[in-house]
Amino acid sequence: MPKEKKGLGPFIGFLVKIGDFVLLNLLLIVIYYTFNDYLSLEVHENAKAILLVVNLSYAVALSFFGVRLTDRVVVIEIIIKNAFYIALLHFILVTSCFAILNFSGISCWVILLFSCTMCIFLIIWRVSLRILLKQYRKKGGNFINVVIIGIGETAKHLYEEMKNDVFSGFNILGFFSDDEEEGKKFPQYLGKLDKLESFNQSNRIDELYYTLPIKTGEHFQPILRFTRMNMINFFVVPDFNRILKRKIELVFLDNTPLFKFETEPLAKRSNRIIKRSLDIVFASLVILLTYPVLFLIVAPIIKLTSKGPVLFKQERTGLKGEDFTCYKFRSMSKNKDADNIQATKNDSRITRIGTFLRKTSLDEMPQFINVLKGDMSVVGPRPHMKKHTEEYSSLIEKYMFRHMVKPGITGWAQVTGYRGETRELEQMQGRVERDVWYIENWSVLLDIKIILRTVWNAIHGEENAY
Repeated sequence: MPKEKKGLGPFIGFLVKIGDFVLLNLLLIVIYYTFNDYLSLEVHENAKAILLVVNLSYAVALSFFGVRLTDRVVVIEIIIKNAFYIALLHFILVTSCFAILNFSGISCWVILLFSCTMCIFLIIWRVSLRILLKQYRKKGGNFINVVIIGIGETAKHLYEEMKNDVFSGFNILGFFSDDEEEGKKFPQYLGKLDKLESFNQSNRIDELYYTLPIKTGEHFQPILRFTRMNMINFFVVPDFNRILKRKIELVFLDNTPLFKFETEPLAKRSNRIIKRSLDIVFASLVILLTYPVLFLIVAPIIKLTSKGPVLFKQERTGLKGEDFTCYKFRSMSKNKDADNIQATKNDSRITRIGTFLRKTSLDEMPQFINVLKGDMSVVGPRPHMKKHTEEYSSLIEKYMFRHMVKPGITGWAQVTGYRGETRELEQMQGRVERDVWYIENWSVLLDIKIILRTVWNAIHGEENAY
């Protein structure tokens, strides 16, 4: 890997901040000259003071939340949240300063509009730069030298994770371990622990990852002192990290460290309010914009091509295992097995219009009514028939866990290949695993991603949509 110029990390952070201020002031200039004729005399007279307040307020907001995109491992969602918090604090500070300075010529709504616009540009700028930084790291730039202590399973797993993460810039120098016989089996083996200090003198170590069991502290304390003396970032990798895939948080009871399992995101009331608000807005827009036309076209065709009602209603398992009535456009002829047998490929029960409705997912559209009623969410685990709940709850360990959140019109399992019929137990297990992953990793951005992939799949058609 090529040698990197020292100080590139701080330079990238500095570049981000400069870009922020350039965007801020360009937006101010554009707004000032665009609405020049509509601005009051007070605004013109205090233009320099306003410019100073806006910039100083942004500097304060930036100092509170910093630049997250230069972190080695950070998801885009964190970058977007960071930009949002900066814009929000900036709005509060600017509004407060203008109130104190008695700048009555500027409305709070104008400042809010400015802050929202700034937030959007800030997100685009930072996400774009993050993507460029990741590509730069992939090509070998902005790397850090990493050493791993230990050669056990935990160390090997960590090595593979870092090696596969080409975007984070980990340059793994190798392993140190006193088990020389085992170490010689690995080409990355660097020697015993007593060679660590001399190795650092010729190969600057940036981060050290300790994977040995912390029992007596025989190796731990000397290595900890070594990292402190040489200003090396020190990380302890617990030996249970390969078993526990849940996020954990380190907390303290006085001086006793405790590992706390992080609760599911939707266990937090604030996140449930956000998700419910988005559900109401999205479902309302879909119903207002598409339902009048959709019903006028689909309903008569369903009635003319087969006997029975336009809407199919079925009891399905929802939040906390409670049953609810799920709505769909009827895509089958009336039959006695509707509540017991899934649709199969070339199913004789499916009508001609039903084939089209299922292929394009239009049969699910009435479920937006379920969303407004509060029975369902736009995104979540798909609701199953009561028979499936009774059958699989005793066969699959985490099956009932999927009912910890509201069922969805679409879900992570459906957009990752687990849609439609589940003939084998393994297919249902795969679906449940993805539902559980969604619950444990929920975010607004993940919901948006699933919705976009659902639309894409509906346009291009899906093999299992029958």
